[in-house]
Amino acid sequence: MAYVYAALWIVIGFILILKYRKESPIFYAAGGFFFFLGLWWGADAVLAVDLFASPWVWILRGISFCVLLPLVIYYFKHYRDKEAKPTDGKDKP
Repeated sequence: MAYVYAALWIVIGFILILKYRKESPIFYAAGGFFFFLGLWWGADAVLAVDLFASPWVWILRGISFCVLLPLVIYYFKHYRDKEAKPTDGKDKP
């Protein structure tokens, strides 16, 4: 089952990078993070070391925190600024 999760994370990473990169540069980082998760999950399935046990899980949590916190901050700043822009009064159909 771990191989399925690894493949799932990698596919999601590729989709984010290849399909949604035109939307915003945030998807490069998000896709890279999902690709990293796929590699981590795949390495856990292949290696004899349990990467979801201590101390490895703390390394994964630290990396996740360092990647996801800036992504969340960027996302909320970007879309808050997008909503704050004045409109010209014309509604788009």
